[in-house]
Amino acid sequence: SVFYSELKPWLVSLFLTTKKFLFLILIAIAIFINFGLSGVFISNIISENLAVFIFFWIALKFIKPVYKIDISKVSFIIKQSFPLFIIITLSIIYTKIDTIMLAFLCSNIEVGIYNGALQFYNFLFFIPGILTSFFLPLFSEYYGSNRLQELLDSVKYAFKVFTLISIFVAIMGFLLSKPVIIFLFSNKYTPSIEIFKILCLGIPFAFTNTLIGVILTSLNEQRSLLLPSLVSYLVNISLNIILIPSFRTDGAAYATVFTQFSYFLTLFLIYSKIKKQKLIGE
Repeated sequence: SVFYSELKPWLVSLFLTTKKFLFLILIAIAIFINFGLSGVFISNIISENLAVFIFFWIALKFIKPVYKIDISKVSFIIKQSFPLFIIITLSIIYTKIDTIMLAFLCSNIEVGIYNGALQFYNFLFFIPGILTSFFLPLFSEYYGSNRLQELLDSVKYAFKVFTLISIFVAIMGFLLSKPVIIFLFSNKYTPSIEIFKILCLGIPFAFTNTLIGVILTSLNEQRSLLLPSLVSYLVNISLNIILIPSFRTDGAAYATVFTQFSYFLTLFLIYSKIKKQKLIGE
């Protein structure tokens, strides 16, 4: 928020990139010294905290923290942030429910194989994170100054960028999954390759969902994200219950893809309605 307010979104992108590459370097070291699953946890903890420490120090150059409570603003903050709290909570639950169900229905080896593909898949989401860090301040500025036509033009451009990049990432992920996964996780994780290829099918939807979420937040419509989150949460749980017993790790991967699609479909319909009301004036 500090970097956005100072119109320096590139620092947000640098933070996200730094955190991911610190994690990647530490994971590679953990694999090299055969540190096992503990190495994954430790790598994540170190990369997250080190990146936060570095960029907190950078943020102090722009603003000095003051620790006090303004009671008059508490209700406003809670009212605005509570929908996002629900959305984030649901997202955490439905992104972990497949692993939890696999742990009950499959062997530990299958759970590890699935998580190998899932970690690689989740790593790719630093890309839309970087892109949205550039578009968010722009959308907010145009909407705040009532420059709606410029906002519409920027949104159209953003959709084109996200579409092209997401398709490119999905294709490259599909083609390079074998050498990358074997390099990162060794030959023991060869079954993760097919799982990751399935997950790649949902990348265009997942990336676009991130963009639409940023657009709606810029329009102060973050509450409208709640319904798509609830729908995708129910879809994900239902599909995992149906698919995992029969198709095991592949079923969990397909459930993730269809969940991203259901979220996209619901989100896009809501976005189209809000766009007509707020931007086009129909």
